[in-house]
Amino acid sequence: MIGSEDPKVTPQEAAARAAHTEGPFTLKVFSWGHFYLVRDHAEVIRTMTDHLRTPVTPRPRPPGRDSAFPPGATVDAWAIMADVHPRPSHHPVRLFARDTRPFAHRPELLREKPFWRGHLSACLRDGIPRSWLGPHDPIAHRAFWRRLWAAGDRPVFTVPVADGLSLHVLYENAGEDAGVHYLISHPDWEHAEFLARDDGHRRGPGLSWPELIGAADNGLPGGTTTDPDTRLLLLLPALGDADLPAEAGRRIAACLRSRLGAAEPGRLAAAVLRRQGMAGRARWSTGAAGVRVDDGRYSFRNPGNRDALPDCRLAQVSAALTPRQGAAPPGSTPFHGDRSPDDCRPGACRATPRATATCPRRAEYTTWLAALMTDSPPF
Repeated sequence: MIGSEDPKVTPQEAAARAAHTEGPFTLKVFSWGHFYLVRDHAEVIRTMTDHLRTPVTPRPRPPGRDSAFPPGATVDAWAIMADVHPRPSHHPVRLFARDTRPFAHRPELLREKPFWRGHLSACLRDGIPRSWLGPHDPIAHRAFWRRLWAAGDRPVFTVPVADGLSLHVLYENAGEDAGVHYLISHPDWEHAEFLARDDGHRRGPGLSWPELIGAADNGLPGGTTTDPDTRLLLLLPALGDADLPAEAGRRIAACLRSRLGAAEPGRLAAAVLRRQGMAGRARWSTGAAGVRVDDGRYSFRNPGNRDALPDCRLAQVSAALTPRQGAAPPGSTPFHGDRSPDDCRPGACRATPRATATCPRRAEYTTWLAALMTDSPPF
């Protein structure tokens, strides 16, 4: 479709696109300029709808080109579109018991610079000079992210950690809860647990610096990637740590240089560490039972928050992310009731091996949330 008075492209030039399709080609010319679709929007929609509903027969490719369709095959327009934009393979992960929708396995996104620019935006405040990021095509960047959020395929990236647990970065691009979710799961859990989320709520942090580095460098197989730099940047928005070591900036700068091609990786790393993800910095501490928690106001790993992870999950997560701190020191007080962190493992939690609905903290939060949604809130 083209306007007859379009100053950019003539109808003759538009007709040359016939050489770039395997299906039949039709040129429709509207008697208007470049913005014909504004005046004739009803006709434009009707034309597109009619074409999408009409089965098409691909034309044979020129000699020397392998055809994606056998001669004479009949497919619809959606199949042609699927050939141009291949559907991703399914990710086998199961994160939520009541959510049977599939997830996508799309490791190719991690090789795209526009992906990293958008993914790390949670770590950067406005005002960062664009020159620090290196060469940038804003039109291509916006087009990349429009396609990603419109795909509805729910891509998820996985980083395995100790004790059979795995970290996941889920791009929830289907449904009402659109955003980026940072989760941790185990095959025996009823559902994954949130560590951080960037979907308007900006919850976190989910990881301390030692935990982030440990997950990036553990080399465990079974994840989306084993590359340490890629893993670190993938999990970086979940970081929140007020006590960073001196080498943190150098490590992040090296990752930004290799993955993003940043022109000023040192300055960019300093800006990232000042911002530190969607929830900012937090101070981490280790309890008598060896469980790592933080003081973040919006953190799932702060036991003082109403919707924090249950005690058993806090212990499991801490043990998996910092394995050497997972066992209680000799003579210490059990973490919760008669359960020590050694008991709080996915396969050995005597209270609730698979579900945490009966955990006192989670039960209290569930009751509070239910009352909040009624006409008689609990305050």
